[in-house]
Formats: sequence, C-alpha cells, structure tokens
Amino acid sequence: MAPNKAAALSALLQQQQCQAIYVALDGGNPRQAVQQADHVLRNNSAASSHTLARALKALALYRSRSESEAIAEVEAVLAHMNPAACDQSVLTPLTFVLSRTGRRAKAADLLDTASKARPDDHDVSVKAFEALIGSKEYLRAQQLGTRMHKAFGGPVSAVQSKKNGKQTTLGNPDCSSARNRYFWWSMQAYLLLSVETPQAQGAALALALAERMIQKHVSAEEGKFDEQSHEDIELYISVLLAQADKLTKDDERTKKRQDALQLLLNEPGSHIAKKSLGLGQLKLDLLKQTADWVKLEEESRNLIQEGDRNWMTIEKWIEGVTGLAERDFDVIDRATKMADELAAKDGKRRDYPLLRLALHHELRKKAKLLQSGAFVDLIESYYDTFGSKLCCYEDLLPFLDALQPEEADKLAASENIRFFDPSSSSSSDPTFATEEDVIKSLNAAKIRVRLTSPSSEGGTDVDEQIEQLLKAFYASLPISAKVPKTVPRAGTDFVLIAAQLILADQGGEHSSVLIHLASILTHAANATPASYALKVLCLRIYLMLGCQREARKLWTDLKIRGIQNESLGWLWVGRSLEGGSSEEGAPVSQWRREASNLYGEVEGEQLRMVMTAFERGNYSSVREFMEFEHRMERSTQRQLIQLERARQLSQIAKNREGRQKAAAAVLQEAEQVLKEGLLQQWDDAILPSFCNKALDSFVDLTSRDHIFGLHDTALFIRRQARYLAVLADGPGVAIPEGLKDPSSAPAQDWYTLESYANGIVEAFASGSAAQGQEALQALLEEVQASHCNMLPWQEQYNVGILLDLYLLYWHFLNDGSSSSSKGEGKTVSPAALKEGLDMLRTALNERVTTLKQARPLTLSIEPHQSSEEDGASEGDDGLTSLVRTLENALDAQKGGKGTREKVFKDVKDEVARMRKATVLRVQETLRDFP
Repeated sequence: MAPNKAAALSALLQQQQCQAIYVALDGGNPRQAVQQADHVLRNNSAASSHTLARALKALALYRSRSESEAIAEVEAVLAHMNPAACDQSVLTPLTFVLSRTGRRAKAADLLDTASKARPDDHDVSVKAFEALIGSKEYLRAQQLGTRMHKAFGGPVSAVQSKKNGKQTTLGNPDCSSARNRYFWWSMQAYLLLSVETPQAQGAALALALAERMIQKHVSAEEGKFDEQSHEDIELYISVLLAQADKLTKDDERTKKRQDALQLLLNEPGSHIAKKSLGLGQLKLDLLKQTADWVKLEEESRNLIQEGDRNWMTIEKWIEGVTGLAERDFDVIDRATKMADELAAKDGKRRDYPLLRLALHHELRKKAKLLQSGAFVDLIESYYDTFGSKLCCYEDLLPFLDALQPEEADKLAASENIRFFDPSSSSSSDPTFATEEDVIKSLNAAKIRVRLTSPSSEGGTDVDEQIEQLLKAFYASLPISAKVPKTVPRAGTDFVLIAAQLILADQGGEHSSVLIHLASILTHAANATPASYALKVLCLRIYLMLGCQREARKLWTDLKIRGIQNESLGWLWVGRSLEGGSSEEGAPVSQWRREASNLYGEVEGEQLRMVMTAFERGNYSSVREFMEFEHRMERSTQRQLIQLERARQLSQIAKNREGRQKAAAAVLQEAEQVLKEGLLQQWDDAILPSFCNKALDSFVDLTSRDHIFGLHDTALFIRRQARYLAVLADGPGVAIPEGLKDPSSAPAQDWYTLESYANGIVEAFASGSAAQGQEALQALLEEVQASHCNMLPWQEQYNVGILLDLYLLYWHFLNDGSSSSSKGEGKTVSPAALKEGLDMLRTALNERVTTLKQARPLTLSIEPHQSSEEDGASEGDDGLTSLVRTLENALDAQKGGKGTREKVFKDVKDEVARMRKATVLRVQETLRDFP
C-alpha cells in the first residue's frame, strides 16, 4: 500500500477511535474527555503511536485548567511524532495548547514544518502563516507567503477556506487583489518585519526588498493594479513611507514621499483615489508632507467646489491656503471670497460657515488677517444661525479659546448671546417655550461661562449663577417631557456647568458640599435617565466621599463593558482607594479584575482580528490592530494594576524569596514600558468642562490624588515600582535607571504626605537610615496635623501610606533584610528598623482610635480649625451660603428633599462602614505582622 494512502487510513481509524473524546469535548466536559482518552490509550498496543488521542487529551487537560499536565502530553506527542507527516486533526489541538500556554514560537515551528512537508495543503499553510505572525516570526511568514503565492495564486474561487463552519470566498475572484492576495501577504510580512521587529534578522533590508519585489510584480500583466486594488496600493505606499521614516536626510525622505505621491497622482492610482476616501485623504496628506501647497490647495479646493463636505478635506484646503500665504498674499483674498460665497450659497448647513471661521482662525494665527472685529462678528453670526443646535458651542469652542481678552469681553457683552442678565441682582427665573429656546439658552450660558471668570460677572456672585443654572435645568424638563428616556435631555448641561462652579468654589474640600452636589446630580439623573455625564460625575463625587459601593452601583448602571474598562478606568485609578479597600470583594478590586480580564481578552483575540484583516485583504487594518495591541501592552492603567497586584502579593509574602517572585516580572515589564513610553487611553472627554479655562477641569476638581492634571502618571508608576523594588530586595538595592525619577520631577508633591513617603523609600534604596528616620518623623507629624477636616478619601489614603511603610519596615526587620540581596553593601541597622516600626505601629493605633471616635458626616459646614486666621470665617460663611443655595434649589423640586435625605443616609452609612473596614484592616495587619 502506498505510504500516503496508509497514513490517511491510519488517521481515519484514529479519528473513529476518538469519537467519544470528541463528543465529550463538544459537550463541554473536558474531564470526561480525559477519561475517554485514557481508555483509548490503554486499549492501544502502543500508546505513543496514538498521537490523536494524546493530542486530544492535552486539549482536554488544558480545558480542565491542568496546564502543566497538558504541556507534558504535548511534549510526549512531539517526542514520538514526525511533524512533517502529522495529520491536521493532530496539529490543531497541539498548536492550540501551545499557543494558549505562551508557547507560540513552538506552535509556529510545528506548523511551518508541516506546511513545508505538505505545500499543497492550503489550510495548514494559512494556519502556519497565522502562527508565524502571532510569534512575530515575520521573515519566515514572508517566506511562507511567497510559497503560498506560487502554490495557491489565482482566483479565490479555486481555493475555498473554511471559517466558522461555512465556505467563504474572500473577495472578487477575478480582481488583482484576490488573485495576488498571498503576494501581498508576504509584502505585509516584510513591512511588519521592519516596523515591528527592527532588530531581527533581515529587517534592515526588508523594505528595500519589498519595494523591488512590488515594482517587479505590478509591472507584470498578472500583477497590475485594477479598480479594486486600493488596499494593495495603500500597502505599497506604506512600504515607501516606512522607508522615508527611517531615512535621516530630509531630501531623501522627501524623495521617497514623492514616490509614494506619484502612485496616487498617476493612473490607475488617481482614478482609484477618487473612489476611496482613505486614499483620497492620503493623497492630500502626502501633498502636505511634500510641501506642495499649490497642488494641495488646488486639489482640495476642487473637491470642495464639487460638493465634498468632508471636514478633513476642508482642513487640507485651509492648510494649503495658509502654506501659500507665506509667499502669495493674494491667495488670502481668493480664499476668503470663496469662503464667503460658500457660506452665502448654503449657509443653513454648518460646514461652510465653519469653514469660513476656521479659515479666519488659521490666518489670524499666521498674522495674515488681523481684523479682530470681523472674527468676533463671524462667531456671533454663527451663534445667531446655529445657536439652537446642540453642537453649536462645541463647534465654536476652538475659536472662543483663541480670542484675545478684549475680543472675549466684546463677545460676552453681546446682547444676542444672553442667558440671564448678570448685572441684575433680581433677575427673573429662566423660562422656555420650546426645545430650541432651551438649547439656545444653554449655548449662550456655555459661551458666557467660557469667556468670563466667576469673579468678573459684573457683581453677580457664584451662588446666584449656580441658582440660575439649576433653575434653568428644572425649567427645561417640562419642555423635554416627550423626549424618550433613552435620549439625553437638552438642559442636562446646565447642571454640569453649575457643578463645575460648585467644585471650583472650594466645594471639593468639604463633605457637606459634596453630599449636596451628589444629591443634585442624583435627582437630575433620575429626571434624565440617559444623562451619562451626570452619572459619571456623581460616581467621582462618591469616590471623593469614600463611598466605593455607591460608585460601583453607578458603574454597573452605566453598563461599562470590554474596552471601556480601559478608556474609563481613570474614574477608579488612584492609590487613595487602597487604604481599607483591598479585600477581595471591594468595588475597586472588582473593577481591577474586570480591567485585567480585558488585557487577557485582547491578547487572545488580537491575532484572530489580524488574520481576519489578512484574509479580507484589509492591510491597513493589520497595522491598526497591531497598534491597538501595542497600546494595550504599554497601557498606563495596565501598569498601575499590575504594580498594585504585585504590591499586595509582596506585602503578604513571609520571606524575601516570595517577595522577589511576586515582583520580578512586573518590575521588568514596568521598566521596559517606561523606556518605550507609556500609552494612555483614558477618555476624560465624557466629562466635559464648560467653564473658563482659568478654572480647573472636572478631572482635576474631582481627583483624589496625584494621578491627573499637573501630576505625571509616569512619575507615579516609577515611584510605585521603586517601592516594590525596595520591598522585594531590601535596603540598598540598586534601582534601575528606568525606574528613577527624571531630573524634571517636582521637588515637592502637591500632597505633602506623598513626598515624605517617597523620601523614605529613597532613603531605603540608598541605605541611609538617618535620612529615612527624618522623613518618617516628618510624615508622622503631617499625619497628626491633617486628621481634622479630612475628606473620607483622605482618611483611606493616609492609612494606606502608613500600612505600606509599616509592612516595609516589618519585612526588613523580621527576615533579616537589613541590606539588599544584591550585595550592594549598604545597610540599615536593625535598631533603626525597630524604631521606625514602633513609630508606625503607634501612628496606626492612633488612626484606629481616631476612626473609631470619628463623628458621622453632617450636612452642615464644620468650622475650620484655623478659624482665627484672617479670612477663614468669611470662607465658612461663603460655604454655608453655597450649601443653603443647593438646599433651596433641591427642596423646590418634587422629590428633591427625599433624594437628599436618601443620599445623605447612604453616604453616612457607607463612610461608617468604610471606617470600620479600615480599622479592621489595620488591626489584622498589626496582628498578622506583629
């Protein structure tokens, strides 16, 4: 019998013998599958020869979470198997287990060997290509792509690919892209080799080779571009632009970009670019990059005159005009005339009036058009025409922020842009007749508060502004009564403007003001259930009050899922959440698990998305998915979560080896990511700030510690990592350069306690006992002095820092870590460690007593401890007036008083529970680490 036929019969027999294993796996019963596999292997004369049963057993073990046993089975199969002769039914489970257990390179080797042995097996070749891409073996992927092009080139209909149990034909079988898809796969692999792994073998010559191969390919009849080749052309251009990015001389870079541009200026690229939005914009981008302002202005102007309203095209035209204005002043007259004609021709749509505004704005920046009065008139005209549209303020914001002070004053004084009269102390309550009235008044209010600071409001104090804004919101509700509950109400932003003014007016420093604000936000959100921003802001307020459970309810109500755990993670991130909140069921711990799961999902799904893009010929998407993976790998939030988890594990470890094991991999990754650069995906635009730029944004006003605003996340990560490094290795450890503070780091943190805590860690790193004791004494004095008038989050924060330091001292004293395990020769004496530990234990016991005796939260303003100081009593009076304003605004509404009472009860109970949890955590720590 022929060898191939004998092998096929043997594989068929093995599949029949393994039917029971397949049934158990398909039924989601991996343990039963293991039993069935053992039964088959026992009944086989030579267990090692039944590769399918063992491969399926490895898969079943992996699904049973027995990873080490699964790998052992895979190794046993590979030891008695010739990969070149291996059937696909065996390869599939083996490579699946290898890939899911972090052994992608081995899976790629296995499949690559099989594809070389069976070059006519299309499915094996595709899986091998996928495995090579997943293991970043781009050179071998390119070589495989070339072999596939020779073996399977031609109409797609000639080769069918099974996906999800269905036969799918990828693309038009007659187009060039489909016939030559594997050639372009190999070119994409070359591009990835150069860009993703620039130090790998072959990377230096990859782009040059790719360019020559593409030139030769498209010059042949079979490889010529056609009308469906837009992705192929874009890939070709990407190869040229990647070369340009690697060149060091400006003229060489420009020449390569011009080569790329010629592909879109000449046929068939020019014709294809007209039908492809992506290529059309790429052509304009290349004209800009090559500084061909004449062609850029001409091409984009023609598109606009032909009816193209795409804002990217409009921006490119304006860039062309401003580029030409440097040497051709007449172009300004022609451009402004065209802008005026377009706005007059179709001024009821926003794009052309916005075009005119944007043109004036850019020319003003170039100092080529200085008629400031005309610019202000254009802004006012735009408001007159589009003030009843919700997007009006957002459209105008870049131009409002660019106004000179005198221009801002002129616009703010306009009779046309008016919400209420700021000069009248007895202004009537806002009233609205239509939804358009609500929106126009809202846009006027936004423009006014953006252009004027609260102190410049002509005698109108902040309380009156807040009162008027809240009245306007409630007056708008009847007008929006018929709006579906799933649609946000137009007047919601009145509340957000008022909230920013409340927080900016010292409100963020007092529990009473925060509780009243949370009550107003809750009441408003109940009236407008689809108001996302109100709930997000309320969540932040609850966290400032230390109410994680209330915040978690809102998080759940917002239905945050998947990638939103990354983009909205800034709502939760912060060291202040850790004191008293590290128990497994704590809301912040729940969020951390959900966010961590996201990174695992991305890692598991990313390769599948990349291969889907390959199969569909969407090569631009391949690069987008790669970039997405990089952003997840270098995510600020991911580093914070990993460091926090490693910190917790290291702190509970009983010896140095355990701490090092918990910290090593995380510290190595943190150092690498900091070297490459953190990438932050946090989306704080969901909480827009409308008030004057002189006021802090919502993000800063609701921040609980040094994560946002002027405070550097990379600096925070370095400090977290240094604490972990010192905790793991002991005093005198050599801190890697990548984890040290840069020279630009602030000498003093905004929160003094953080400076002292960092100073103690630095003292341990240098082995300076005296410096450490000095910083510790200063920190404890600061803790003692700050116990009055603290917000609940600060109570948690202070305890969290004290516990971190206590465990640092305890571990060093109790496992003999008076010096680093790295043999640096720097030591801290046991006596100094014991003295510091006793000081921290005393401080923690004092915090326990203080928390036990703490008075419950109240709704009134507590007098400042420093009320004898100048101005302190005036501040208390102002806050009391603010609280009274908020009470009156809420009590005037149906259900308002009840909402405030419920919110107050929930907050008071949650703060009391949090204090008890914090006390318990301190007591347990002192008991477990005496």
